[in-house]
Amino acid sequence: MGGVASADAGGGGGGSVSASGMGSKSPPPAAAARHAPGSGHHAGAHPHGLPPGAVPGSVVHVLWPPHGGGAGRSPYDVEIVDDEEDDMTLPVNLAAGALAGLVADTCTHPFETLSTRAKVHPGAGYGGQGLWAAARLIVAEEGVRGLLAGVSITMCAAAPCTAVYFAVYETAKKAGLARITDERLEPAVFFAAGAVSELGSTVLFLPAEVVKNRLQLGANPARATAGRVSLATNHSGPVAAARHILAVEGVAGMWAGWRACLLQDMAFSAVQFLVYEEYCRLFRSTHGGRDLRPEETVLAGATAGGVSALLTNPLDLTTTRLMTQGLDRSFGSGIAATIAAARREGPRSLWRGSLARVLATAPLSAITFSVYEAAKRQFQKWADDAESRPWT
Repeated sequence: MGGVASADAGGGGGGSVSASGMGSKSPPPAAAARHAPGSGHHAGAHPHGLPPGAVPGSVVHVLWPPHGGGAGRSPYDVEIVDDEEDDMTLPVNLAAGALAGLVADTCTHPFETLSTRAKVHPGAGYGGQGLWAAARLIVAEEGVRGLLAGVSITMCAAAPCTAVYFAVYETAKKAGLARITDERLEPAVFFAAGAVSELGSTVLFLPAEVVKNRLQLGANPARATAGRVSLATNHSGPVAAARHILAVEGVAGMWAGWRACLLQDMAFSAVQFLVYEEYCRLFRSTHGGRDLRPEETVLAGATAGGVSALLTNPLDLTTTRLMTQGLDRSFGSGIAATIAAARREGPRSLWRGSLARVLATAPLSAITFSVYEAAKRQFQKWADDAESRPWT
C-alpha cells in the first residue's frame, strides 16, 4: 500500500491521494510530487512551491479536492511524508497480511472442506443433493473434526502465504501505477498485480495445499470420491500424509496439479483485486470522495471474493481433482482431460461445489481485507511511533 498517505478503508477526511494504496484514486496533476534535492519544484509539483515543513526529497501529497484557500493559505491542503516511511512499507504489508490470512483462512476452513468434498464426488455429491446434506453426513460419520480436516496446515501456511500474497500485490501495484499516465489503465494494473501476487505464494506453498486437500477427503477417501481414489483409510495427519505421498508418488506427487493451481490462483486473484479496487473507486465517487469505513471494507471484500470464487470455480474443481487423485489418475492426466471428464458428468458438473466455495471465499475475503487494512494501519502507527520516539 505504499505506506504513505494511503487511502485506507476507514480513513476519514476529504480523501488523501496516493499513487499507491489499497483503493487509491488518481490524483490531480499537482498531486504527489517529489521534490528533488536542490531542484526547487518541477512540472507537476505543488502549485505554490515547496510547502512549509517539506524538505528536499520529501513526498508531497495533495488532499483533493481543493477548498478555495484563504489568507496565507494554499487552496490545496498538503501532507508532507518523509521518504523514510517507505522503509516500513514491506514489513507492514507482510505483518498485516500474515495476521489477515491466519484469521480468515482458519475461520472459513469448514466451508472449504465442503467445497473439496463436492468437487471430488463424480455423482450427485457427497451426502446426496445439497451442501448441508454433505455437512450432516460428515459430522455424523467423522464428527466435527471431519469438517476441520487439514486445518493445522491452514493455520501454519495461511499467515506466511497471505503475507507474501499481499506484499507482492502491493509492490506490483505500486510499480504499475508509477508507470502509467492514463487513469483508465488503472484497472489493468490492478488485474495484472493481482495475478502476479499469486506467483510467490502458490509456488512456495503448493505442497502444503496438496497435503491439505488429501486430508480433506476425510476418513474414507474412496467413499468421498465414489471409488475414484482407491485409498480406503486416510492418513493420521499432515506428516503421515506427506511421507506417504513422497514414498508412493515421489516429489512430483507434492506438486500434483501445479499448472492448474497456478492458473486458478492467478485468475482468482486478478479478478478479486480488480473487483475490490473498482468497488472502492465507485464507492468514493458516490460518497463525496471519502474512504471506506471498516464495516464497508467488509462488504467490499466479500463482494470481490464471492464474484471471483464463482467465476473461477471450474478451475478450482480441476485443481482439486488433480491434487487428490494420486496415482489412480481416475479424474484425468492433465487440465484439458480433467475438464473433459468432468463435463461428461453433466452440464452443471464444472460448477459443483460453487456454493460452498462462495460461502467460504466471500467471508474469507471480507475478513482478509478488513483485518489487513486495520492491521496495516496499526502496524504503521506502531512503526511511526517507534521511529519518532527519542533515543535515550
